[in-house]
Amino acid sequence: NKPIFCLQLLRFIRDDYIGKLCFSSYLPFGGEPGKCIGDTFASFENVVVAIAMLIRRFNFQTAPGAPSGESDYRIHTTEGLKLMVTKRTQPLD
Repeated sequence: NKPIFCLQLLRFIRDDYIGKLCFSSYLPFGGEPGKCIGDTFASFENVVVAIAMLIRRFNFQTAPGAPSGESDYRIHTTEGLKLMVTKRTQPLD
């Protein structure tokens, strides 16, 4: 009951490859050497989108008594970062 295009593609697969992963197989975001060159960008983009969605819907403030740390574009703390998160009454546009 397989579709006709599956049957036609299967004729190109050697019997000794069935059920095995070929070294040069392309796996989306898989391992070397067939690894997708955009996986790092895609992962970073997902994080950026998630952070943007959180900032749009919630207010973030350091919790009272939270230790202060050095700050540049990253936050460095030795004990983690304690935050107070409150839902915005109106999401940011």
